[in-house]
Order: sequence, then structure tokens, then C-alpha cells
Amino acid sequence: MKKIILLVFSVLLFCGQLFAEVDDILPVPEEFVKASQITDDGTHLEAPKWHAANASFTGSFAGYKPEMQYEIIVYVNNLITGGQEEYKTSARNDGTFELAVPLIVSTQVLFRVSYEGGNRSLLNDYVLLSPAKETRFYCDLPAYFRHRTVQKHDETDNFKEVYFAGANAEINNLTFDLKYLEYARKIYEVTTDTAVVNKMTLDEYKNYILKVKQQCIDSLLNSSKTLTVKVKEFFTMGLDYQAARELNFATNNWEPDSAYYDFLADLPLNNPASLYHQSFGSFVNSCQLVRSPMPDLTVAMAVDMLIASGKIAPEDVKSAQYLQQAIADIMKKKREVNELDKQAEQVIFTKYKETINSIVSDYRQTLQARMVEILGEMVYSLMGCQVFSRQMVEDYTPLSEEAFAWLKQLKDPFFAQYMAAQNNKVLAKIEENKSKHSYHANDVSGKEKEDLFEAVIGKEKGRVVLVDFWATWCAPCRMANKMFLPVKSMIDPEKVAFVYLTDESSPFETWQNMIPDLSGEHYRLSRDQYLYVMERLNVTVNSIPTYLILDKNGEQVFHHVAFPGVDVMMSKINEAMAR
Repeated sequence: MKKIILLVFSVLLFCGQLFAEVDDILPVPEEFVKASQITDDGTHLEAPKWHAANASFTGSFAGYKPEMQYEIIVYVNNLITGGQEEYKTSARNDGTFELAVPLIVSTQVLFRVSYEGGNRSLLNDYVLLSPAKETRFYCDLPAYFRHRTVQKHDETDNFKEVYFAGANAEINNLTFDLKYLEYARKIYEVTTDTAVVNKMTLDEYKNYILKVKQQCIDSLLNSSKTLTVKVKEFFTMGLDYQAARELNFATNNWEPDSAYYDFLADLPLNNPASLYHQSFGSFVNSCQLVRSPMPDLTVAMAVDMLIASGKIAPEDVKSAQYLQQAIADIMKKKREVNELDKQAEQVIFTKYKETINSIVSDYRQTLQARMVEILGEMVYSLMGCQVFSRQMVEDYTPLSEEAFAWLKQLKDPFFAQYMAAQNNKVLAKIEENKSKHSYHANDVSGKEKEDLFEAVIGKEKGRVVLVDFWATWCAPCRMANKMFLPVKSMIDPEKVAFVYLTDESSPFETWQNMIPDLSGEHYRLSRDQYLYVMERLNVTVNSIPTYLILDKNGEQVFHHVAFPGVDVMMSKINEAMAR
């Protein structure tokens, strides 16, 4: 224990020595002193407006030395796409920095200051930025490190080392002074204590989360700091959404009924001020887990609604009833599909196609209305945009006419305009990919099994071959390809062949649009072909991603399920090349 204390003391003492040449007291610029002196004008949070523009984030570290090499990273959670965007810069030799951060609305961003090549963090907290406005930051480094030394650990609670001025100074100063993030973490930590949570019923879990949330709110509001009306609203809203997010994740352990979600009624779901807080974005993402108030529409339900509508001829009712029973039997695996089933399906879904389409459309509209009623117009709009955005980003699938129609019926036209711009970027990327020549899409649809292996693998003899079993819908596959891309570009294609194999579960157009970013030989095989190649390569686990490395003679020298990491892949490729 003494050794540990001495080690900690040595590290902290080093921090003090680092600033030994700097005066203990550094004058804080007047604008930051004034901005940190909070007074309550009694005003409420203004409703932010959707506006795509850069936020200006500037700052300085007093007492900074060039050898510190601070890196500044801002992470933005895009509320419309659901994705996270990263923006970086470095502190100049004088300790200043500036960063243009693209935003679509005023919102909190994660502000990280790291050093030692990113291995250590000085700051890791949220800052509220606004499009087309400047937020200024000031950090008193000698005070920061002095506050953390053993000698000065008993400083007054009013000790201040971080200041904000400019846009949103009031909220940013109090967020840092009150260490708001620690309160939010308390709610999250409740859910990670599985030893306690696993013993709870659903109602006990819900009440526990809400109790901890209220305790956090009370602690914040009873702080010795002067809290303005808008800051109280901001903090309370943030903790409300943090708790709601954790309650939505209850679906991981239980199966809540509709009554469970009554906590949503207490949230300001349609209040645009919600957009300010980072926890609102996390809450919107978690709403994908909210159980629908209506069951998924099945074929059997559609047929049942067709009969109930009275829009079916009497002579066809028997066919519809037969089809319902057939579906039930097949789903229960009592029997296989037969010719009579196909005939009944042909009668119903051909003769009554338009009626069934109308039934499906009405059902979807009813479901949408119910979800809007539960979640609010703004949350439901953002959820829909995020679904379409994932299709564009992950599947390289441009917006469909149906998607555009859905977007245009939203109350706020900004969503449709923004998504149209994102769609144009996807179309431009697809068009750009057409000019790439480092990949080859191979058509082996007509190949017999006995010729297939030679056509796919045999022709690569003489080179080391990396075989990648993947799929367009497989997130770990795409992530691995992205991680391996920088290293892959340094490998001589004359010595190493990259062979990518997928099956028909990868939609053809998505596959076609995605593969230009993956240099190598690409094959989209039928399921039978895919299984045959796996058998020939002695791949017994049908799990992706799976990687094989064959040496120049076609002998397998490496087999791994899941991406083993860049270093392992390069090591195994080099070993195969040296054989």
C-alpha cells in the first residue's frame, strides 16, 4: 500500500514540477471571468432551430508547453442520421486551438483533450455548441494540475480551472463546475450492477431507476451553485432522458407491456429544447427498442383482415380460410408447402392484391399514429430518418420513392431537405465507385460445382490468398474491412490475392455498390455454391466474418472466425509469403 501511495505521490509531484516555471497565479482573461459569474435573468431555454452550419469552437490552455502535444477531438452525435462524426485538431505551440464543427442544431458534443499519443486524457466531457456561433474555452493548466496534487487536494469547492465564454457560456460553465456528467453516470451505473438488477422484477427495476434519477436531480438543484431557470431546465431534462434511455433497455431482460412505458408521458418529447442535450440523442436511439403497441403484420393477419373487410367474394372465402390454416400448420412445422397452398395463395394475393395492399397501408398508418402518440412527433421523425440513414450509409442504398414520400409528410421540412442532401452524397459515391478498377466482380452463376472451386480459388495459385467470407449486412465484417484497409493498400497485389465470398443473403445492388471500396476478387454465390466452397476449404463453422489464408501452393495455413486484428492478419500473411 505504501508503494502505491508513493507512486501516486510521485506522479502528482511530477505534474507540479511540470509547471514549476509557471507562476502559481495566472490572470484569467476578463471575458471568461465575467462569463463565469452567473446571474439568473429568469428566462427559459429557447427552442433551438434546425440549421446546418459550422459551430466555431476556440480555446486556449494557459501554461501550455509545446512538448505536451495536446490533441483536441470533438465527437458529434448526428440526431438525424444516428451516426457519430469525429473532428480533430491539435493545440498550437502557444496552447490555442480552433475547430469548425459541422452541426445541424444546437447540441452537446463530446469534448476530449488527450496527450501521450491519445493514451491519456486531460478532459473528457460535454460542451454545448451552436451552428454559426462561437463558443470559447479557457483552461488554467497550472491550476488544473495543482488542484490534483496531494498538497492541494483540500481546495475549496469553488476552485475553478475551466471557463467558457461566447455561445452557451452559462450552461457550459455550470456543467463543468457541477460535474454534471458524474450525476448522469450514477443512473447508468444502476443498470450495470447486474448482481442487483437481475434479482429485480420489471416494476422494481423501473422504480429503482426513477428513484435514482430523482435523487440526482435533487442533488443538482440543491447545489451551492447559483442555478438559473434555464440551467435547471437543462439539467433536469438531461437526467430525465438518461433515465428513460436506461428504462428502454429493459427489453434486454424483460418483456414490458404498454403500461410499462407510462414514464414516457412525463418527458418533454415534443419540446425542441430537448435537442440541446446529448442524452436526448441516446434516448432516441434507444427508442428502437420500445415494444410496438401493435403486433407485426403477418400474412395470416392480412388474410384475416381481408375476410373481415367483406371485400372478398363468397366463393373465395374458403380459399382464404384454407390459406390461413395452411400458414398456421407450416409455421408450426406440421407439414411442408404443397400445391394446394400455392393455388390458394395465387387466388388470394393475385385477385385481391390491391385490397390487401390497401389493408397493409392502413395498418401501417394506424401503427405510425400510435407510435407518434406514444413517442411524440419529433422522436418518431428522428427514428424514421435514422432507419433510412442506416440503409444509405451501411447498405449503400439510396432513398426509395416510399422513403421520400414518408419524409415529405413530416411536419418539419428540414428533415426531407437534409435527407435529400445525404441521398445525393450516396448517389455521388456510387457514381464515383463506377470508375474504380481495383476490384473485380466475378460472375460464376453458371458454373457447375466441379468447376467452381478452380474458377474461384484454383486460378490464384502462385500467390498467397486471403479468403474472406463476409456479407453486406454483417456489421463486424464491414468494420473489419475498414480497419484492415490502410494496411491492405501496402500489400503487393502481385504476391497476395484477396478473395471475397458472400451468398445471396447480400442484396445484389447493395453488394454491387459496396465492393468497389474493397480491392480484390469478389464472388456472390448461390447458397449451394457457397456451402460447396466452404466444404472444399474445410470451413465447418458457418459464421462470418471468417478468414482463411492459403499459401502459394493452395495449402491452408490459417483459419480464424471473427477478425483477429490487423497485426495478426499481417503476421500470418507474411508467414505465408515466406513459405
